[in-house]
Amino acid sequence: MANYYQDFDASVPSFSRHELQSIEIFEADLKILARQWVLLDHISSFTAVGDYKVFQLAGESVVIVRNEQGFSGFLNFCLHRGAKLCTKSQGRQSAFTCPYHAWRYDLTGVLQQATACTSKRVTVGESRLNAVSVRVEAGLIFASLQAEHSTFSASAELFAPFLAWHNTSAAKIAGSKRFVAKGNWKLFADNFFECYHCRVLHPEMCELAVHPKITSTVSTAQHGQYMAVAQDWFEKVARLGHPVGERQSLMPELEHFSVMYRVPVDSVSLTLSKTGQLVAPLMGEAKVADGGETFGYLGPLTLLNIYNDYGYSLRLNPISVDETELILTWFVAGDAVEGKDYQFDEVSWFWQTTVQQDLEIIELARQGTSSRFFQPGDYTMLEADSAGFASWYRRQLQQPKQVRESDAVGLAVVNI
Repeated sequence: MANYYQDFDASVPSFSRHELQSIEIFEADLKILARQWVLLDHISSFTAVGDYKVFQLAGESVVIVRNEQGFSGFLNFCLHRGAKLCTKSQGRQSAFTCPYHAWRYDLTGVLQQATACTSKRVTVGESRLNAVSVRVEAGLIFASLQAEHSTFSASAELFAPFLAWHNTSAAKIAGSKRFVAKGNWKLFADNFFECYHCRVLHPEMCELAVHPKITSTVSTAQHGQYMAVAQDWFEKVARLGHPVGERQSLMPELEHFSVMYRVPVDSVSLTLSKTGQLVAPLMGEAKVADGGETFGYLGPLTLLNIYNDYGYSLRLNPISVDETELILTWFVAGDAVEGKDYQFDEVSWFWQTTVQQDLEIIELARQGTSSRFFQPGDYTMLEADSAGFASWYRRQLQQPKQVRESDAVGLAVVNI
């Protein structure tokens, strides 16, 4: 386990006040995030052709709609004079009609009617709304404002086998929660990429899960305890024929980074619930619970955890330079019946509790990093993925790796 930290770069500073509070930097952030793929929803939310939902993605209002062939995505404004097309958060339409001058678009975004329009730049039947890339993988709907579809392939190859085994295609949304909190989105991402804080902030996690013995301490003895549990679990899972995947680290040199692996929850806990016991029917191909956790993230805005009985995703939505929305979503087997097979409060308890604890400490971090005297400290070896994220971010921003408050003032952002 000593090798787990051997490649850690101990010279990466955390985010500076300028990186967290500059409006110019935030505008550049949105351009970076426009090139990323983000998990938005599940196909079970769209039961019929014409079902649509409106999402906020990298500062833009985006419409995702089910059509005859699959799913389409486009920016939520008319080609004519920019009026917002969809004013409701979701609904069902056979076509989209602009509320201003009644230009009409079909479910793929193609213009069908533009009364009295003689502009040579617009052609009925050909012109279309500004497209958003949409990909569906194992029932999960991903979208990007600017990324090419090809950039999704490497990530899909990594996590598709895990999603297929959990049969997320046949799952359904059990419920969701939204929080809007003060703070730059990077403070939230920074927190979720590390578990150094878990022993201080998350007693429930440390009681139910074994991974804090390696992610939250450098104790050789505790690393050994983790390895013993992991080795027994890997052997058991191999006998069952279930998928496994050893821990991975974020690769900052990739423009589109993704991580997914499968490890034990604990030697006793089968899932993350109040009792450690299953709180919903088994999902996917598992005939018996193996107590595993599939964990991953796709880029800087999406986290995904899947257990034997339920799945959970967290999406960050940057609203402004100092405000971030968190969207928490839980899904269960598609044929599970709420009130009979599961209770949403039981399914959502662990991550609601954990995220609430995170929100409280991130608020303190926001307050402290707002000081004009704040100088960012370097990440520790227990924050390797946070350091990787910071390095990735600065690479995307085309900044030097070492960004101190004194260096950042007046920094120009170019070529974004």
